[in-house]
Amino acid sequence: MTLQRSTVSDNTTSAFAGGITNSSGTVTLTNSTISGNAGDIGGIQTTGPLTLNNSTITNNSARNPLIRPGGVWIQTGGNLTLANSLIADQETGSDCMAQGVITSAITSNGYNLDSDGTCLDPAVAVASDIPSGIADLAALADNGGPTATHLPQSGSDAIDAIPTALAGTQSPGAAGLDGPQGSDAPNAVCAGTGLTIDQRGATRPQGSGCDIGSVEAGAPLAVTVGRFLAATDGDRVVFRWQ
Repeated sequence: MTLQRSTVSDNTTSAFAGGITNSSGTVTLTNSTISGNAGDIGGIQTTGPLTLNNSTITNNSARNPLIRPGGVWIQTGGNLTLANSLIADQETGSDCMAQGVITSAITSNGYNLDSDGTCLDPAVAVASDIPSGIADLAALADNGGPTATHLPQSGSDAIDAIPTALAGTQSPGAAGLDGPQGSDAPNAVCAGTGLTIDQRGATRPQGSGCDIGSVEAGAPLAVTVGRFLAATDGDRVVFRWQ
């Protein structure tokens, strides 16, 4: 499963993870937010490969925080790869926990932030990571774009933490993962993931560097009003934003 520019929020379950439970497949989140979910594990439970790119996991709740995390639970057979992502300030439970040795279950590709050091253990973290950092996120809200997001506030260590580099030119056209709409000037891409927009569609960077997580601090975008339409396609359910 691949999730891009999406928010999974305010879900509750009596077992497994409130946000996403990955039983065996590969899950990749890019420019996405997992927030306000509650269950045995709050945010994400994985038994397969899980990759977070410029994503935010926050404000989730574990039912028994002594033995399960609020953020990400890595079961035997699972692993977590982090790039430019923020896992911080869960409502209850730690940011990360593993069924086995956590240092062998997590790989950092740099520029990540957690709030309690459980994801970015000294054996995992690289020089650009921010273990036990200050996320300072505003509440989940409409900050423009099609989904609710957490905007980094002025005290956040995530702001401008990721360096940029130029990556050619962007032809005018629709906004996507690769660049802002209608840009024909050289783009500054975020190191590690190469992204040039955030979850809302706002240009990265807004300051001297890109921000860790799914959202760039800066002026909110205009509000986008729409809805998801679901349709069946064989044995699949296809969701389309309108």
